[in-house]
Amino acid sequence: MNSSAPGISNQSLYSESEELNTLSSNVGDVLSHCNSLKSDIIEYGADACNDLQLLSELMLEFQNVRANMKALRSAVEHIEPLLSANDEDDENEIDFESILCRCTAEIPVDEEIISAVNAIRGYVHHNNRAASSENEEIQVVRETTENFEDPVTRRIITNPVKSVICNHSYDKSSIEVYLQKKTRCPVTGCVKELRKEDLIEDLDLKQKLAVKSGKKGNGGHEFTCKL
Repeated sequence: MNSSAPGISNQSLYSESEELNTLSSNVGDVLSHCNSLKSDIIEYGADACNDLQLLSELMLEFQNVRANMKALRSAVEHIEPLLSANDEDDENEIDFESILCRCTAEIPVDEEIISAVNAIRGYVHHNNRAASSENEEIQVVRETTENFEDPVTRRIITNPVKSVICNHSYDKSSIEVYLQKKTRCPVTGCVKELRKEDLIEDLDLKQKLAVKSGKKGNGGHEFTCKL
């Protein structure tokens, strides 16, 4: 649909642009809050896998809404100079749909949200596989700290991330510093190349660390659960 210049003012476009910017910012705040809920769901949720799956779907929906708002705002900004030109020639028309399609294609993917959704999917997939073995009781936390050691610093991991290439886990701060100089996974024996873009949040290990911390608070009593 083509939109002609008469009836549209720069002032009204500015108002629309500011409103879209505010709405986009509000949706961004919601996305940040959703992202921060992952750890709470893992630690306190009665059905963490199902709740996380629903959360990831909501995050993708909100991200699509925000991307559409950004595209609309960009289209509005493209129209403003065209309106000024049309003031001199009222026969010219503005093809808003074409401008909007072009602006939509130019909106970049939100890598942070995609990374969070991939981390959730990895966690759900891992736990669903574990649950498929009937009557298989697995111990959530070992007494040793071997699985929780960061391969770079040899200290206990506090903010776990993992490679989507080799599935090894690291502490976020140490691996990011490590990757500034090296490109191979720091786990002994692993020859896989590693980039910062290959890292996602390790929700499974985050859950184990949370349970381990809870065990210490309960006097160190051992317990198991079925996933």
